[in-house]
Amino acid sequence: SSSSGSSVAALAPYWTPGVQEACQATTPTPCVGTARLQAEAYCATLIDPLGPYGACLGAVTVSPLLYSVCVDEYCLHGSGSSVPCQLYQEMDAQCRAEGITAFASVVDSCGVCFGQDACTPPVTATCRFFGRVFYQTFDGRMVDFSGECSYIAAESSIAGRAFTLATVHGPCASSAACLLGLVLSTPALADDQVVFLNSSGAFVGAAHHLVAFPYSNGVVTVEALGDTLQATLYGGAVVASYSMATLTGSVQVRSSYRTAVAGLCGNYDGLSQNDLYVRGNASNAGSSPWAAAASWNSVGSARCNDSSTPPPGAGSNCTEADLAAATAYCAPLASGAQYEAAFPVAPSQGFYNVCVAAYCRCQGDCACPVFGAYEATAVAAAGEPLSIQSVRDSCGVCYGTNQCQTTTPRPTCAVFGDAYVRTFDGYTYPFRGGCEYALLRDCVGDRLTVTLWPQGIFGASSAQVPQLDGSDTDSQLILAVRTQGGIIRLTLAGTPTVDGTGDLALPLLLADGTELRQPTADVVEIVVHSLQVVLRYDVALRRISVSLGAGS
Repeated sequence: SSSSGSSVAALAPYWTPGVQEACQATTPTPCVGTARLQAEAYCATLIDPLGPYGACLGAVTVSPLLYSVCVDEYCLHGSGSSVPCQLYQEMDAQCRAEGITAFASVVDSCGVCFGQDACTPPVTATCRFFGRVFYQTFDGRMVDFSGECSYIAAESSIAGRAFTLATVHGPCASSAACLLGLVLSTPALADDQVVFLNSSGAFVGAAHHLVAFPYSNGVVTVEALGDTLQATLYGGAVVASYSMATLTGSVQVRSSYRTAVAGLCGNYDGLSQNDLYVRGNASNAGSSPWAAAASWNSVGSARCNDSSTPPPGAGSNCTEADLAAATAYCAPLASGAQYEAAFPVAPSQGFYNVCVAAYCRCQGDCACPVFGAYEATAVAAAGEPLSIQSVRDSCGVCYGTNQCQTTTPRPTCAVFGDAYVRTFDGYTYPFRGGCEYALLRDCVGDRLTVTLWPQGIFGASSAQVPQLDGSDTDSQLILAVRTQGGIIRLTLAGTPTVDGTGDLALPLLLADGTELRQPTADVVEIVVHSLQVVLRYDVALRRISVSLGAGS
């Protein structure tokens, strides 16, 4: 009809060019009978006052137009096409443009209408909290905010998928403010079901009942992965994590929450410059970033009010000497060769600014986590391992010398000499098995597995020992290290590959933060920072050692 023709023209900007050309060049086949009923059923949600978009219909006046075009497009392209789904995507955009977030989009995190988030992997965004206390928003902005209250990090009012995640700040041994825990709630949770995650474990309700793992109350599932507590909502659409060892945390949301979240983690709209604003007024950046951040206080100003407190050690409070030291400390984030490969894929200026401000506040020790956050951001942006030189040593210390400060020696397992293995507890035994064996495995979260070919390390020529290339014993594989960032394989000569790719420029950082490096010509190290595990292979001595940190 003529009305449907005008609607097609009106919505042309939302189409791919090929779709518009096809409509102009052809006369659609009349859509009647069963085909018409199927089209109307698919598109009916756009105008259903009791459906997911019911809260939008009063404000989004073009919804009948969207419905009409949706029916036409469904008739033209059929159920297997993604074109009709574009009308639902436009409905989402129209609702959010009107400031309405309390609706349940039918578009899943994969961009599929009425889908089940079945893409691999689903599209997600992550907000991180670390140090004393820094926020890295969903869109990558760094926020330096060491307030001493509790704050809304992320919240959403999407119908059926609403949640609130609050961060709890408070004094710790070495700072006025650390991340002491997370509080996760939803409209479906009664007060006695709200979940608290902190350094002592997971607690439920105002009475703080300690729970055993895995725990589920029908809405939130909590499990322990090593020293990390992980709470999951809505089938993985929201995942909150808290490390009991490092007092760091994160929240990951699927793309169905895009532009539908708020808090210190930002609004997840792809723009970092508008992430920090006064609560309740997205157009008001506040008198200062500190004041804007403080407005997200979740317990009320009567109980805890730091909105007027200036950030310690920032701005004019940073002396000339401190500023010079901070600039030198944070220099690799500005122009250092260590991160040269990361700069094209991950802008570092925001991290540099936060690093300098943090150094002024605490003379370096609380600025170190900024480097780790930048490394993780850069590798995620690149989508592949990056050849960068971390300023963090194997102990996680910036500019350190791998001399970890622990009250007890790091437990170490070693493979050495003429076919000997020494366990973490000191038991030594000879073993020359001709197969592949597990030297180390993470039994909690399956985040790390190290396997060994004993005959490869001891130089025995064996048909059971695979070779990376050629036929000489130097190319024989001696071990494989399977991490969440990829599979690293080492040969007898110390030659590494990652997921089958060789000729690597070391140091190299994998997606999970695992670092592959060569401190000397005869030594190759694999540092799994997330687990505080250091694997070291001495080519000259043909010796493998695996050391565990406190978080292992």
